[in-house]
Amino acid sequence: MKAKIGKALLKIGVFISVFLLSMAVAEELLNRGNTDMTTEMGQATLPIVYMNVNDEYVNPLHGYTADMEGSYLRGTITPLKANREVDILIDTYGAIISKIGYEVRSKDMKRLIEDTDLSGYNYENDMITATLPIKDLIDDDTEYMLVIKITDGSGKVAKYYTRIINKSELYLTDKFTFVKDFSAKTFDKVTARELKTYMETNAEGDNSSFGYVNIHSNFTQLSWGDLQPIVSSEKELFLLEVDSLNACIELNYRVFIKNEYYNVKEYFRIRRGQERIFLMEYERHMNQVFDEDKNVLVNGKILHGILDEKLQWVENKAANIYCFVQQNALYSFNMTNNNLAKIFSFYDKDNNDLRTRYDAHGVKILSIDDAGNVRFLVYGYMNRGIHEGEVGACIYFYDGAVNTVEEEMFFPYSKSFQLLRQDMQALSYINNRNVLYMLMDGSVYRINMETGKIDVVASDLDDNRFVSSKDNSMIAWQTENNKIEFFSLNAAAPVEVVADAGEIIVPLGFMDSDLIYGRARIAEITTDKSGSTVVPMYAVNILNINDGIRKEYKQDGIYTTDIDVEDNMITLYRVRWNAEIGFFEEVDNDQIMNNQSENATKNQFTSVVTEEMETTYQTVLAKTPATNTVKKLNPKHVLYEGSRDIALEQEDNRELYYVYVMGDIVGVYADPADAIRRAETSFGAVVDRRDSYIWQGGNRYLSKTIKGMDVRSSDALRTTTACCVDEMLKLNGVYLDARTLLNGTTVIGRLKESLPDATVLDLTGCSLDAVQYYVSCGNPVLAVIEADEAVLIVGYDSQNTVIYNPKLGTVDKYGKIETTSWFMQNGNRFISYINTKQ
Repeated sequence: MKAKIGKALLKIGVFISVFLLSMAVAEELLNRGNTDMTTEMGQATLPIVYMNVNDEYVNPLHGYTADMEGSYLRGTITPLKANREVDILIDTYGAIISKIGYEVRSKDMKRLIEDTDLSGYNYENDMITATLPIKDLIDDDTEYMLVIKITDGSGKVAKYYTRIINKSELYLTDKFTFVKDFSAKTFDKVTARELKTYMETNAEGDNSSFGYVNIHSNFTQLSWGDLQPIVSSEKELFLLEVDSLNACIELNYRVFIKNEYYNVKEYFRIRRGQERIFLMEYERHMNQVFDEDKNVLVNGKILHGILDEKLQWVENKAANIYCFVQQNALYSFNMTNNNLAKIFSFYDKDNNDLRTRYDAHGVKILSIDDAGNVRFLVYGYMNRGIHEGEVGACIYFYDGAVNTVEEEMFFPYSKSFQLLRQDMQALSYINNRNVLYMLMDGSVYRINMETGKIDVVASDLDDNRFVSSKDNSMIAWQTENNKIEFFSLNAAAPVEVVADAGEIIVPLGFMDSDLIYGRARIAEITTDKSGSTVVPMYAVNILNINDGIRKEYKQDGIYTTDIDVEDNMITLYRVRWNAEIGFFEEVDNDQIMNNQSENATKNQFTSVVTEEMETTYQTVLAKTPATNTVKKLNPKHVLYEGSRDIALEQEDNRELYYVYVMGDIVGVYADPADAIRRAETSFGAVVDRRDSYIWQGGNRYLSKTIKGMDVRSSDALRTTTACCVDEMLKLNGVYLDARTLLNGTTVIGRLKESLPDATVLDLTGCSLDAVQYYVSCGNPVLAVIEADEAVLIVGYDSQNTVIYNPKLGTVDKYGKIETTSWFMQNGNRFISYINTKQ
């Protein structure tokens, strides 16, 4: 019996040995196969181009290798020298350059003004310097698009975009010196005290975190407290907007604090006075660069440091795998084996330069499973790899078992990262049937990840009437026939929500997976004192797609105009009708709490406050690892043959208006008046799809009076409105009979027909200050007053408004306070135009 048992044990032992050997061989073969079929992400190869402005190398430009719609790439502005030349510096990073050329185009890119190849340039130590002489074919004080074309040794062409302008007396040396000096002084407690005169420290400043500092912060925040930062990179200067008085400038750099690196952005809006420069706006944003080689795990916590960005993170169902994105680097931490995988980042210690650190892209986690597999999206400018220099949205799959990343689909995009970011944040979701839903340029696409079949679910959407849940699994939009399509993307089709007779319904947002929408009576829609449209919603409903109405918020005589959703609370902005003044007036906000959130998680992202570092952030893990030692994984990328590009070719015909603040898009609107009101709050700029200016917070005269008015009085045949339109047309060389020019048409209709090179604007609801921009441009503003009479605003200064009144037959000055009140009482009903021909 013992012998048999011994033989049996021997056989089992041999079997186990063979099995283990087979497994080892299989694993080796598997790994060898993966090694042969995987590679590191390709290194960055494109040069960087700097523009020489007043002997400063500024506006570092990144190359695009795909065809782009340049009108959406506003980026920086580069003033030309007095002789219409611009000097450039090209950092080749060792690349072979075979050709350099440049184009000058109108900003809408439709008109080619110049296309020149450089015949000579200086080449030294991987640096090229050259001068671009711009031909005498451009107008002064007008922006154009400069496209620099660099061809490498293989024939690949990269294009670099910047706006240019030939304009004198910009005082750039003074402005650049102020910005650099201000930034430098913040690092020294003694010299920083000189900056107090520029600050507007008050209760608006949030002095709880070094992650965000602004003009209202206190001295401690401005001067970095006790952090003692060391600047560890060049301070890259970006000139975003400039005129003779104003400039918007951004500085980007890195600092080293307490053994950690931080990305810093400083934004300045400055104004030149007669004796000194004034700081009008200042912001500083700082975010820690997560370093997987440091002690990132301490007593069951992942330490994220000081942050201004809102950290994106998800966990699997078992809550033992935690994924997060910090400064565009995607990490996955497995609490079971203490593995920390840096799944994706263009930047790492071996790829650390201005190209790889460029932040014109985003990373979004789409899904995670219990095996540690992660599907994610990288959208925007591709810093390196096979799509280097392209803009698009790329779906990747991280295989947790073999530690590889594979591209699944790439959707090229020809507009800016900022626009793509808005769409990808609003909707990019893969459902439980492996179907991808994406919003792009006003259309919702459905893409089968297995077959590649593409459907358009909805198109020509109004961005302000489209809402999505926080996880993007639920969406809703308003249709043209006054319905709401409510779509669970894990279902086959949307559910239709129908308005009652005489009402409209408005999608407002989501609380978890429940749709929040408002109900308003059409008869009660009106305007407020400023002329802005008010949609007073007498009820706000919270609708579950399966269970129906969960809650209806309604109070007698109280209406909701808008909502905010933050965490588990809905804030309702409310008004009531005041019959005495004939307008709605604001009342206190109200809140709806959700005490049964669907999004409870086991891993907790939380803040910690210390005296030295102030607010820092950490993740308290659901399971405390046995040790603080982590095993770092660096996935390789799977090689594949052919292309995985998918073109979404739905044409976007919407006429939209884009609001830029601090060089970034903060809103997209179908109504120009809405865009102007948003821009006015932040001294921004409004442009159309051709990048023509519709409105600017700066770049206007301090006083202006339009000359050449033919002052006439209205009469029985010539209404005041007709007189005003007649004057507007005559100033543009259009002469019509004032007695009949409005027959069968509206003011806007007549102006559009008669001024083909202009964009005619209904500015109802804009302030008098805002519409003075058009007078500064030489364009009168028609204002509708009592009894539908009209006057023309034809001038202004700091204290007065100049008005042509056809009823009186006069052009007179009136006090600004008086006219502001007068126009507001009449609903701020303004009409003007702006020349947008390029």
